[in-house]
Amino acid sequence: MGVPSASSQSALPTRAVRAEGRIGVQRSLRRWVPLAGGLAALALAGWGEAIVESGDTSPLSLLLYLAAILLFAVTARSLPPAPVDAPAQELPQVAVRRRIWAIMGVGTGAPVLLDIVALLLIHQELGSIAGAWLWFASLLIMGATGFALRNMQGWAARWGVGVWPDDPLGRILLIVGIAALLIVAAAARLIILDKVPFGVNADEGDRAALAIQIARGDNIESIFSDGWYYISMLYFWLMAQFFKLFGIGFVQARAFTALAGIISVGVVTWMGIRNFGLRVGLLAGALLSLLAVSLQFARFTSESGPTAMLWTVSVALFLEAARRGRSWAWIGAGVAGGLSLYFYPTGRLWALLAGAFCIYLFVNGLGGRRWGIVRGTALAAVAALMVMGPFLVNSLNHLGTLSERAQQTSIFTGDNPTRLSYYKPEWNIFQLLSAQIVRSVGIFNQFGDEGTVWPTNHSILWGLLAVLVLLGPGWCCLRWRDPRYAVLAIWFWVGFVGVIVTVETPNLQRMATAVPALALFPALVLDNLARRVETLARADTPRVRQVAGWAATGVAAAIIAFFMFDQSRYYFTDYAKVDRWMHSTTEGQAVNSQGKDTLVVTLGRQFHMVNSGWVRLLAPDTPRGGVQSPGSTLPLALPADKNLAFMVYPKQQFYLPYISQLYPEGATTVYTHPTEGLMFTMYEVSRQQWQTTQGATVHPLGGTPQRVGTLGEAPPGWSKYPSQMQWTAGLRVPQYWNYAFEAGPGPASLTIDGANVLAVPNGTSVMSATVSLARGDHAVVYDGTLAASGQPALFKWASVPQTDKDQPAPVLEWHAVKTEELVAAQTAPYGLYGAVQIEGRPEQRRIDSTLATCCLANLVHNDGHEYTATWTGTLNAPTTGVYSMTLLAQGITDLKLDGKSVIHTDATADEPVGASITLGVGPHPVEMVFRGKDGPGGLEWTWAPPGDVKSIVPPSALSPPAQAGIGPPVLPDVLGKRDNQPVDEPLDIVK
Repeated sequence: MGVPSASSQSALPTRAVRAEGRIGVQRSLRRWVPLAGGLAALALAGWGEAIVESGDTSPLSLLLYLAAILLFAVTARSLPPAPVDAPAQELPQVAVRRRIWAIMGVGTGAPVLLDIVALLLIHQELGSIAGAWLWFASLLIMGATGFALRNMQGWAARWGVGVWPDDPLGRILLIVGIAALLIVAAAARLIILDKVPFGVNADEGDRAALAIQIARGDNIESIFSDGWYYISMLYFWLMAQFFKLFGIGFVQARAFTALAGIISVGVVTWMGIRNFGLRVGLLAGALLSLLAVSLQFARFTSESGPTAMLWTVSVALFLEAARRGRSWAWIGAGVAGGLSLYFYPTGRLWALLAGAFCIYLFVNGLGGRRWGIVRGTALAAVAALMVMGPFLVNSLNHLGTLSERAQQTSIFTGDNPTRLSYYKPEWNIFQLLSAQIVRSVGIFNQFGDEGTVWPTNHSILWGLLAVLVLLGPGWCCLRWRDPRYAVLAIWFWVGFVGVIVTVETPNLQRMATAVPALALFPALVLDNLARRVETLARADTPRVRQVAGWAATGVAAAIIAFFMFDQSRYYFTDYAKVDRWMHSTTEGQAVNSQGKDTLVVTLGRQFHMVNSGWVRLLAPDTPRGGVQSPGSTLPLALPADKNLAFMVYPKQQFYLPYISQLYPEGATTVYTHPTEGLMFTMYEVSRQQWQTTQGATVHPLGGTPQRVGTLGEAPPGWSKYPSQMQWTAGLRVPQYWNYAFEAGPGPASLTIDGANVLAVPNGTSVMSATVSLARGDHAVVYDGTLAASGQPALFKWASVPQTDKDQPAPVLEWHAVKTEELVAAQTAPYGLYGAVQIEGRPEQRRIDSTLATCCLANLVHNDGHEYTATWTGTLNAPTTGVYSMTLLAQGITDLKLDGKSVIHTDATADEPVGASITLGVGPHPVEMVFRGKDGPGGLEWTWAPPGDVKSIVPPSALSPPAQAGIGPPVLPDVLGKRDNQPVDEPLDIVK
C-alpha cells in the first residue's frame, strides 16, 4: 500500500467538512419542510377558496382543496409527537376483580330490570306516571354504577397526560381564561334575544306553542308521545319547565335553547384541552363562543341546539372512554346519545356515529385492549337502549315517528328529487348524489341555506375561516389511525350526511349536530402550524424555542381573535338587520298589541292563522279564535265582554264589507311591509260597539225603540205599568231540533220568521208551544205585557229531549234567552235555507246568513261520506246592472239565478270561478247545490254590484223561502240522534 501524500492528507478533512455541511444543510432544509408544506397547503386552499368566492363553478377549486389537504397531511407526518400525544405509564393492576363484577352485575342488572318494568307499563299506557319514574330511576342507578366503577376499570391514559399547568399561577390563569371564555359565550347567546335574530320564525312559534300548552296545563299528553313534526314531547316538556321558572315568551324560549349552546362551548373547550392540549381547547372554545352559525343555533328556538349539545357531550365521553376506558364515560356517552333521539330527527343518526366509532376502536385495538372495548361498548349500548326505550315503545305504536319525516325529505323517496331546483330528470342516482354533495359542501363557502335557520342568502363561512374548516375534516380523515381524529371525522360526516340525502339542499338545520365540531377543525390546523414553527426552532437555544412557541401561539390566537370579531360583527350587525320573518312577526305583534281585553279573530280559509304557533308565542295572553264558517256563525254568539278585532288577509279583503255591515262603525288598521305590501287588515270593534249589536230591540207603543238585553226586558227608565210592548230580534238557534217556547202574561203573541207560534189570551199567566227550527238566525217578534216594575214579560225557551211514544213527556229545562244569542237589529228573516243530506243519515236543516265557509265537510260532520247541500232563497238586487260574481267551491257546485246556471264547477278548486250577469233591481230566485266528499269543502260566494266593491254576498241581500226554517215538531226518527244534527262552534280555539 502506498503512503498518502501530504496533499491528499490535507484534502481528507476538507471533504469531511463539506459532507457534514451538506448534511447540515439538508437537515436544515428538512426542518423547514413541515412549515413550508403547511403554508403551501394553506395557499392552495386559499386559491381554491378565491375561485369559489369569485363565482367560478369549475372543478379546479375542488382539486386545489384536495391537493391542499393531502399536502398538509403528508408534511405533518414528519412532526415529532406533541406532549399531549404521549401515553401515560401503565397503571398497576388492582386485584378487585370480584368486587368489580359484583358492582357491574348488580349495577347493570337492577336498572335493566327496572327499565323493562317501566317499558311494560309505558307500553300499556304511554302516559304511565309510574313507568316514567321507574325509567328515570333506572337511568340514575346506571349512572351511579359508572360512578362506583370510576377507579376500578380502565387503562392508563392513551393521551392527554399533563395538559394542565403544574404551577398554581398557571392553573389560576387557565381557570380565569376558561371562565372568561364561558362568560363571552353566555353573553353572546343571552343578550338582546328580543332583537337578534330579528323577528320570530314561524317554526319557533310552533315549537314554543306546545311548551306553552304544557306549562299552562292545557296539554297533558305523555312526555314520550309525539309532538310537532314527530318530535318527542319530552323536548316540549323540558321547555315548559323553563317557562314555569322564567315566564312565557319568545325570549324565554330562545334562552332555553341558548343554555344548550353554552354547554356545547364548555364541552368543546374541555374536549379540546383533554385530548389535544391547552392551545387547541382554548382556541376551539373561543371560536365556538362567537361563531355566527353556532350563535344562530343557540339564539333560535329549536330542538336542533339541544340535539347538537347531546352529540357533543356523547363524543367527548366516547373520547374519554377511548382515552382511559372508564365505565362512567362509556355509560355517559350512551345516555347522552340516547337522549338525542328525543329531539331533532337527524339526532337519530347517533346510532350510526356510536356504532362506527366503537367498531373502529375494536379494529384499532388500542394496544391490546379489545376486551375492555367490548365491555365498554356493551355498557354504552345498554345505557343507550335504556334511554331510548320509551321512544322505541312509542315508535312501535306510531311507526311514522321513525320514518315519516325521512320519507318526506329523503332524495331516495318518490318524486322528492323534483323539489330540487337544480334537479334534472335524466340524472341517475350517482349524478344526483354528486350534485347533492357539491351543493351540501357549498353551504360552507358558496350557497345560502335553503331552510329557515340561516336566512341570510350567504354561506355560513367565508375567507380564511372557510379554508381552515374545510381543511380540517379532510386532514382528520387521513389521520384515521389516531382515535381522536377518527372520531372527529366520523362525528362531522355522520352529522353532515343529513344535508346530502335530503331535499331543500343545502339545509343547515340538518347538519346541526356537526356544528360544534366546526370550531375544532381550525383550532387543530392552527395548532399544527404552530407546532411546525416550534419544530423549526427545536435545534435552537431554549430561549429561541420559547419565543418561537409563544409567537406561534400568539399568531394562532390573533387569527382566532380576528375570526371572533368578524363572526360576531357579522352576526350582531349585518345579520341583525335581516328581516326575513316579517309575516309571522308582524302577525304575532299585531295580535299582541290588541291586549288582553280584545278578542282577535281570523276568518274562513285563514281561520287557523290566529291559532298559529308564532301568534301564540308572541301574543300568549291575547284572547283569539278562528271562525271556520263566517257565513254561518257571524255575528258571534258570544258575550260581548271584550273588544273585537277581525284579522283579514290580502286574498280575503272581500270579507271587510261583510264584517262592516254586521259590526258598523269599526276602525280599520292596515298592516303593510316595504317589500311585501299589504300583509293584513285589522277591523277593530270596541266592546260598546259589539254590545250594541246584541240583545233585542223593544218598541214601546208611542215610544222610541231602544236596545235591551233580552226579549221581554223593559226599556231603561220605563215607569208606566202595565204596558204593551213589542220586542224584535234575531234568535241564534244552535242546532236543527225541536224547541219549546213559553210566554206571558197575556195578552201576548210570538211569531218566528213570520209564522204564528204562540198566542196568550188576556188574563192567562203563561202558555207554551213547540216548533222545529232549522239551525241559524230566526226573526222573532214578541208582543207582550210588562205587568209591573221589576217584572219583565216572561219569555223562555227549551230544547226538547227526545222520548219514545210510550214514555211520559220530558221535563223541560227552561231558561231565558241570553243577550249573546240575540241580534238586536234583525227584524225579518235573512240568508238562505239549506238542506244537507248525507247518505244513511237524517236530513240537516239550516239557515245560513250567507255562503262563506272554509270547511263545509267539518260543518256538516260528513265523516268522509258523500254529502249534498242545497240552499234556496232569494237574491235581492239593489240596482239594475251587471253584477260580477265569483264562487270558490271545493266540490261540484251549481249556482242558479232565476232558474239559469250562472256558475258551475266540476271539481275541487283552490281558486274562484267568476261570471258576470245582468240583474234587474229586486228579488231573484237563487239555488246553490254543492256535492262533496273528500277535502275541506270550502265555499265562498262573492259579488260586486254595479259600481260597488267586491264582497261576500251580504245577508241583507238574501232571504230564505217564507217560513222555510220553522215547522211543527219533528218526530224522533226524522231528527235522529243529537249527534246527527251538528252544533256549530262559534270559534276554533287552540290554547
